[in-house]
This record gives sequence, C-alpha cells and structure tokens, in this order.
Amino acid sequence: MLGFASAKADDDYEITKYEVNVDILDNGDAKVRQDVAYDFDGDFHGVYYNQDMRGIKGIRDVSAQVTQNGKTIELEEGNSGADNTYGIVENNAQNFKLKLYHKISDDKAVFTYGYTLKQMVTCYNDTAELNWKVIGTGWDHSLHNVKITINLPKKNIDKLQAWTHGPLDGQTKVDKKAGRVIMTLDRNPSNTFVETHMIFPKDVVPYSYNHVFKDAKKRIQKQEAKLVREANGKREQRRRLKSLFTAFVVVLGVVYVIVAVFVSPGNKTKPEGKYVHSYEIPSVTPEVAYVIDKDVTANTQAFSAYLMRLAGERRLEIVKSDEDKKDYRIFLKDEKLLDESMFLDYLFTRIGDGTSFSVKEMKKKCRRSKDSKRLNQYFESWARTTKDQADELNYKDKKNSAYGITFGICAVVISFLVIMAALVIMAAVFETSFVTLKGAGLLMVLDLVVWAAYVYYCRTHDKYTTEGRKLRYQIRCFKKMLKDIGKFDLKEVGDIILWERILPYAVAFDLADRVIDALKFEFGEKAIEDAWGPNYIFVMSGSDFGRGFSESFSSALSSVSSSDSGGSGGFSSGSSGGVGGGSGGGAF
Repeated sequence: MLGFASAKADDDYEITKYEVNVDILDNGDAKVRQDVAYDFDGDFHGVYYNQDMRGIKGIRDVSAQVTQNGKTIELEEGNSGADNTYGIVENNAQNFKLKLYHKISDDKAVFTYGYTLKQMVTCYNDTAELNWKVIGTGWDHSLHNVKITINLPKKNIDKLQAWTHGPLDGQTKVDKKAGRVIMTLDRNPSNTFVETHMIFPKDVVPYSYNHVFKDAKKRIQKQEAKLVREANGKREQRRRLKSLFTAFVVVLGVVYVIVAVFVSPGNKTKPEGKYVHSYEIPSVTPEVAYVIDKDVTANTQAFSAYLMRLAGERRLEIVKSDEDKKDYRIFLKDEKLLDESMFLDYLFTRIGDGTSFSVKEMKKKCRRSKDSKRLNQYFESWARTTKDQADELNYKDKKNSAYGITFGICAVVISFLVIMAALVIMAAVFETSFVTLKGAGLLMVLDLVVWAAYVYYCRTHDKYTTEGRKLRYQIRCFKKMLKDIGKFDLKEVGDIILWERILPYAVAFDLADRVIDALKFEFGEKAIEDAWGPNYIFVMSGSDFGRGFSESFSSALSSVSSSDSGGSGGFSSGSSGGVGGGSGGGAF
C-alpha cells in the first residue's frame, strides 16, 4: 500500500469540468479516457480514482497524465509515491484504486486517466447490451460541466437505443448515423451516479466473447419504458408545481399592488411642503429633535447634544484635555442632575469621582466585561427615556407605521419569491429560450411594480401624525437653516448668546463644525469666549465637540459587544442495474 499525506482540513477543491470519452472496441471492451479538471484552494499532494470492479471482468492498459498551465506531463508508474508518478493502490475483483502524485497549491490542473475495461458489452440472442454506471457514487464533490461520450465501433446503427439514469435535468443525444451516444449534465451532485443503458445489434461487436444465450431485447425495452414513464411523471409533477408556484407569486404580487394602491388602508396624508429656513429654535430639546427628525432611538451623537445643552444651561462644564485631543472631562455643576438621570449618576459616581468624569476614565473602566455591560445598560436606559419623551408628543401615526412596516416586509418577501419563480422558469426547460427569458423578465417587471406600489403607499401615508408632521417640519426647516449657514447674516438669527442655545442642535444634526466655523467668522473668537465662558474655550481651536466626543464615547461603548425511448432526451431516474456503481474519486 502506498503511503500519502492528506490535505489540510481547511483546504478544498472544485471539479469544474468532467469529461469521459469511451470507445467500445469490436470485442466488447471499453477504452476509457477521463479528463477531470480540478481547481485547488490550498496545498494538495495529488488525486485518486476508484473504479468499482464488481461485474467487470478486468482492467488493462492503465495510464495517467496531468496538464497544468498548458504543460502536459506523462506520469510514470511507481510504488514510491514520488511526485509526478502514479500508483495502483488496489486491484482486485471488488475495486481498482489509482493514485496520481502531483503536488499542487492554489492552482488549476486537468488529470487524465486512461484504461480499458474488459468485456463491458454483453451479447444476447437478439441484441447486445452495455449497462454501466459511468459515474459512480464515490465522488465526494459535485462534478460540473459533465460530458460523457460513448463511441461504438460501427456507424449507421439504425437499431441503436440508449437510456441514461441519473439527475433528471441531464440530456442524452443518440446519434445513430455516427454510432455515438452523448450525455451532458451541468452539475452532478456528489455521491450521485450517472448510468448508461444501451442496446444495439450484435454485429457491432463481432468479436465479443461475453455471451448469454437467451433473449433480452424486449425485457430491456420494457424495463426502460417503465423507468421513462416514471421519470416523465416526476418531470411533469415538477413542471406542474413550478407552474403553480409561479402563478401563486403573480397573484400575490397583483393582490399586493391592489391593496397598497387602491385599498390603501390607514390614514392618507398630503405631501409635505418644501423646507425653508427657520430661525425659530424648535420647541423640543436637541436630543428629542434628533429622535423625531430621524424616527430612531437616541444614539451617542444625541447624547453629545444632550451634554452640550446641559453645559449651555450651566449645569455641566465640558473641558477638552490638553494631553489627548479625543479626551474630554465633564464637571458637575448642578447636583440635581444626578436625581434626574440614572445614567449621569452612574457616570459621575461610578466612573468618576462624584464631581467629574472623563472619556478616558470611562474607557479604562470598561475594560472589564461586567462594567462594559453595565455602562451599555445605563446608556440604553437613557436612550429609551429620550425616545419615550418624543413618543409622549404623539408624533407617530401608529396605524400608518404598522401598515408601512407590513407592506415593506411583504415587498421583500415577494421580491424573494419573484427571484425564486424566475429561476424556476429558467430551470423548467433545458435551455434559456426566448420564451423563458420573457417569462422571467415579466416577473421582474412585476417586482418593480410591487416596489413602486410600496413607495406610493409610503408617500401617501406618512408615518407621522398631523402634530408630528408640524413638529418635524419645524425641526427640518431649522436644520436646513443650520445646513445653509454662511449663506445669510447670522445676526439675523440672533445674538451670540442665542447661538449658545442653537449649537447643541447643530451637534445633534452633525453640523457643529460648519456652525462653529461660521460663528467664529461672524462674531470672532474673543466674543465667543467672553459670551460663553470656559465651557467653550476649546471651540476657538476649531475642535468639534459633538463629533469628537461622540466618537470617543462610542468607542467606549463598543467594548461591550466585542467582549461577548431509447432516443435522444432527458435522463430517467432509477437504475438498470449497471456495473461500476461505486466508482469515484477526489484529491488528497
């Protein structure tokens, strides 16, 4: 027995092409050439092939070669296991095993096996028969682009009949004039056989010495007719199921469009007016404005705006670190805040010293998984409280929101079903004809109509209530003003003291850097320092507290998650009992 090293567990390969050419000799032997194209991912020592010998009289004329990068190497037989050799590992009445030694890494190659199987044709009184599982169940990987060609030693064989058993999407072509049978299959699953069963006149193999002195033709034809009926029945059942599935998808899509566009459940709304500049500060806090604008739960950016608002109210003081530009220290100026917010109480008393805390201290504290989870729990509690404050304003139309979510989910499901139905149509026949492409195209058009209906519904059924739309319009007009800052005189909005109240909204809307630059240009750094005091001294250096603190704070929170008929046609199912059923191969 030849020794060999196995490939690593994480190495893999694909068989991209599998071709077999068989020449039936006039004595009934089968001269076989297999070309197996491998695509290797990893390091391999070679490939192997097992030929099931049960029912086969013997094997001779073995050869092997490999073609890689356009170069063909004839492999020499040997028992050493050396590179570019092949060895016969096993050869008995049950199995013939061949190993081809050729080291290869992350590359493609075609391995060719050549051999002759003895007495493959059986001659009866009234016909000759070839009954053979050309592809056995021993392949542990799928075979792609399969082509099997069997050439008889004579041409113009009018009484040639052939049937193929295997996956039902394969095709068999019987060329009586050429004396040839060709079987093709896009993909043969692993551990799946492909069997050919052929009958033809005995004079095609005049020197065959494998004789059975009884009639067999009618029995074989009857047997194959039964298998063909069973296979066609299965195909018809599959086609019927595919048609029903496609019809279901079409009806579902049409019903969806009718309900979304014509029934339109929920409360219809008119389109919102164009956003214009508004200089009026929204009636809600910056963090709540963020939630209403985006209809989401508050995040670290909203929390940054919350801290800046409290600093503007002189309840906190925010100081930028001189040593680390991403670190900030927050000082407590109003102890009542600890009663108002459990999260601030946790930050000041558990992270800090009771009077202040810094982002750097928070990161250090959160290195422990237990503390990280607790920090995240307190933050999520604050975020939910902020969302509840927004919800108390009754800004969401619950009915329209529920219908919008339902229609969105249904549209996604229909899209998935449309893709499946299109693939079903393409697979219903053996080639992509104009008819099948047209059918698949119409399904895609239906999918586009479904999504157009969804967009129409969302535009005519706003998920905000009347009060909510008014508040959203106010917030977005104010946001537009901040976004267009620099295009108008800032003093039209108000004096620098008023801008101290506006800046937290700029932080919430991620517009702080733009607003700060405009304020410095309009009022000057000295005026900002005199009006706003020590809380905003760092603004003069061009720092963006909102973005910088939000990124630093998010970094601290992120540690939480990181810790945890005998003619041409289709294959038939079943088996005619052909030899070679366990044949197969692979790589090592």
